[in-house]
Amino acid sequence: MKPVRFHFTSLLIVVGMLCLSRPGTALAEDLPSPAPGNVITESIDEFHDWLPRWLHGKVRDFDARFATDDAPVLDQPPMDNLTLGVYTRTLIGKKTKVEIKPDMQIDVDLPNLQRRVTLFVESASGDDLPGRDKLDREDKGWTLGASSKKEQWNIRTDAGVRAKWLPEVFVRAAWKPLWDWGAWHWNFEQRVFWESDDGFGLITQIGTHRWLHDGRWFYQQNTSGKFTETSDGAEWEQSFRLGRALVLFDERRREQQQRIGTSDAISGYGLRASVFGSDDATTEYQLLAVYRFDLYKRFVIGEIRAGPQWRKSEEWDTETRLDLGIEMRF
Repeated sequence: MKPVRFHFTSLLIVVGMLCLSRPGTALAEDLPSPAPGNVITESIDEFHDWLPRWLHGKVRDFDARFATDDAPVLDQPPMDNLTLGVYTRTLIGKKTKVEIKPDMQIDVDLPNLQRRVTLFVESASGDDLPGRDKLDREDKGWTLGASSKKEQWNIRTDAGVRAKWLPEVFVRAAWKPLWDWGAWHWNFEQRVFWESDDGFGLITQIGTHRWLHDGRWFYQQNTSGKFTETSDGAEWEQSFRLGRALVLFDERRREQQQRIGTSDAISGYGLRASVFGSDDATTEYQLLAVYRFDLYKRFVIGEIRAGPQWRKSEEWDTETRLDLGIEMRF
């Protein structure tokens, strides 16, 4: 259980840093005391109940300050889009390399703050190639920002800051239309962004998704490219994925034949093949098997990814990759 204890402690540190309470408010006063019995599982249960409720109260109080006298105070929606996790990656080739990386994603609606703003926190760069997984994405520090969505135009705009030295400011806007062509579901994204470190950039992505065998299996493919002012050329990726989703967090996505990702599954398995490149040169090949499973009450999820990869930077030598992850979903 050591990974779980490490993960639990890391989460408390992160939550404390994001605390919106008044100065001097102690986390220890809000945390419930574990009941007798199985201390570990009961502490996990209480943490699962306490964290969304505690965050909801803090964000609600913060957002209510932006209500005006001529407009009613809007209720804060429940805190139901929160993911906290930790992943390790082991690469075995000419050299053995082990990395540990936390992962966090929080989307918080702020109905009274301009009445259309969502606060988000993420632990990786959101302006990397969409086909790169959590461990491969460029780590630019923790990101805090505000988002506004125009549903009728499928446009989302973000602005925020990344906690690094020195802090990096960013602004981005993305157009994300969706359409269906028979049983195939297509998605497109055109993103424009500006970062204080890298200047202006563009990301273009097109992907497709199809459910197979009465919704038991699914197939996906994705093509994307990225260009920035400071890069030597364009980056691109092409990926293919075949998987079986055993249990989803929201089974309506299967029933309504909606597109899903790995993070939408409580349990399942699949195979992903990816090619990455720069301009007209290929720089990396990956072939990864993925397995997700329920560790505890559909709240603590385990993930294993394993397979070979070949990189130009390593003179195309075969590297064996093993990723292990634990994720808490609220």
